[in-house]
Amino acid sequence: MPNFSLSNRLTFQVVFFTHTATLAIVIMQIFKTTIDFINSSAFIVSIILIYLILNKLWKRKHEPAVAERVSFLAQLTSTLVAATFAINLLLVGKWLPSLDKSLWAVESALEVFISLGFWVPGKRKLGIWTLLGRTLKSERDAVGDFAKSLFRPNSADKVLNILVEIAFIDEKIDKREKQYIQAFADEWNINFSWEEVTVNRDNSRQVNYTKLRQSMVEYLKTSPPANQVLELRDIISKLVKIDNHVSQEEEMMVTELQGLIANYLGKASVGNIYKVVVLPQNPQQEQSIFSLLPGLTEQMILGGSAYVIEPFYSLKYAEIVCQQYRSLNCFAIPMNEFEETEKK
Repeated sequence: MPNFSLSNRLTFQVVFFTHTATLAIVIMQIFKTTIDFINSSAFIVSIILIYLILNKLWKRKHEPAVAERVSFLAQLTSTLVAATFAINLLLVGKWLPSLDKSLWAVESALEVFISLGFWVPGKRKLGIWTLLGRTLKSERDAVGDFAKSLFRPNSADKVLNILVEIAFIDEKIDKREKQYIQAFADEWNINFSWEEVTVNRDNSRQVNYTKLRQSMVEYLKTSPPANQVLELRDIISKLVKIDNHVSQEEEMMVTELQGLIANYLGKASVGNIYKVVVLPQNPQQEQSIFSLLPGLTEQMILGGSAYVIEPFYSLKYAEIVCQQYRSLNCFAIPMNEFEETEKK
């Protein structure tokens, strides 16, 4: 007898798979139709959005404030990116998305001319290259404003104090240094008086060096996030270069401060770490050392007993520390951590 049960099962499977395949084709067709509709809708939405953007800008394009509000570099980049996508889509036969990107490229290009102040009365006669130069300078000067608003350290007053002390470290302060620091004070809402800072400064350079270093130590004791410390490092670097001249005092203190920062971040190099070895010649000198650094203990070093002060990250700064102890008639020398390890 024929096996009707097996025949029925095979028929069912064929019908099931046929219907499943048909359903899949229908779903794919619906999906494709939906995508095409979205593409068409996106094109229409783009036209509406571009119109709304340009409509508001166009009637005020002659106002200087509007021209300054538009970022030249951002719009130029947007123009180039949109144009590149438009060409690429056109080459692969996707004319509707290509047209969409082309419209955005045109919109960005118009904003480029607005940002240049092309329609501001009296500016067009200056010429496109003059307008371009002025716009780029304006954007370069303002490029750090947003970063300043984001970088608000936990101990902003301590950071501001560090920046002020760095600016004064060579006993003279440039107008550009003042403006740079004042921008942070204003952004962080810190009441700040340059006259008060000037009056309260010590006449001794060595004291001011020590105060600056201690200010950085105190700031790092607050355990600021690593990203804030890195930001401060970059700000310090820019501050000392802002007047186009880095003095010997600035170079020395920046090296020392950046060493403290590197040590805090766990990136200090042994070859750049120094200690100051102090050998008092009599009990009076020993008492003088303790008056400067209470709690200091003796250590065995290079076969003898001495007082060791560490760490320092600039040989020049370590020499200045040595001079403080030599003024007390103590024997003091700087020693490199790496050199000492090699001798051992």
